Amino acid sequence: MSTHRRIQSRYKDLPEFTSEGLHARAFELFRRHVPAGARVLDLGSGSGAWAQRLHDASYAVAACDAEPPEGQFPFSYLRVDLDGDFGEKFARSEFDAVSVIEVIEHLENPRHLFRQIRSLLRKGGVILLTTPNASGLYSRLRFFFTGEMSMFTDEAYAASGHITPLTAWQLEKIFAENGVQVLERRFHDAPFLPPRVLGDLAKIAAWAVFRMFMFGTVGGQNVIYILRLQ
Repeated sequence: MSTHRRIQSRYKDLPEFTSEGLHARAFELFRRHVPAGARVLDLGSGSGAWAQRLHDASYAVAACDAEPPEGQFPFSYLRVDLDGDFGEKFARSEFDAVSVIEVIEHLENPRHLFRQIRSLLRKGGVILLTTPNASGLYSRLRFFFTGEMSMFTDEAYAASGHITPLTAWQLEKIFAENGVQVLERRFHDAPFLPPRVLGDLAKIAAWAVFRMFMFGTVGGQNVIYILRLQ
């Protein structure tokens, strides 16, 4: 059963490369915890769509990625290997917030990522993290029937570089090990009502038939965390 459908949402003509509406939902949560004017490091910035959204909302943004896109941006955009010791490129405790949107699933060592973030974030600073929800309804069903998690298939591995599925249990252990407090945990699903493609019908059937039998953290196709460094 394939339930993942990626719509090419855009912000100011910059592709977001995420589930439809995820950036907008994440921004609603982010701005509740991080005031305008704060210095924000965006990790794995891709096209720059999220960093541009933050810049337009009066945040002081530094973007970075392994392969920065061509073009001019109204903020700094650095070449950074997130599997390496990227914290050395910045001053210690330089940032008020760090955003990591649909990135951690591409990395070899999520714990290393958080050790690096700790060195860059001031005490009390905020982390926004989103990733495919390996604990979610669709992931559980897909794993039950095929042995592969949703968005962690051979296709996703080859095309998207999704190499590290993380359940909510795993993520929250990593947070605790690094002195990071969960302020909010929310979920996001690309819109599927009214159904537009076959995958939407599969989602409706999954929620109607199987949800009642599942316990623990479930939620939709992406999980969104707002975290605070203690």
